[in-house]
Amino acid sequence: MRRVGVIAGMMVAISACAGSGLVVTEARVGEPTGPNAALYFTASGGDDRLVGATTSVATAVEAHETAMGDDGTMTMRPVADLAVSVDSDLVLEPGGFHLMLIDVDRLEVGDTIEVALRWETAGDMTIEALVVSPADTAGDR
Repeated sequence: MRRVGVIAGMMVAISACAGSGLVVTEARVGEPTGPNAALYFTASGGDDRLVGATTSVATAVEAHETAMGDDGTMTMRPVADLAVSVDSDLVLEPGGFHLMLIDVDRLEVGDTIEVALRWETAGDMTIEALVVSPADTAGDR
């Protein structure tokens, strides 16, 4: 069963792993226009690697990087993990790194979803991400 709630006007979800100093902010997912959706956020405050993620609203979650293909078109390619350090935030944003929700349930702007992030050192962290219109996925940057 999926857990979806409506929180009007919320653009930032903040979650921290106890004892690790790791904080996730600006969690948002673009309203799906097809079978998949992209999840974006910023992680900061620690040295760690994001090694996995799951959610009840998709059959799989994959880490991807948007890159320029040899023919000049934008493509996505999977990556094994994503690193954050005390000196450099991990920023998942359109045109860069993101988590792809594969075969996602129907989601609408204003819904929130829970996503379990698995960090190599900090362990499991559950975040809430707000579903926004695709035009609003860039967040507050």
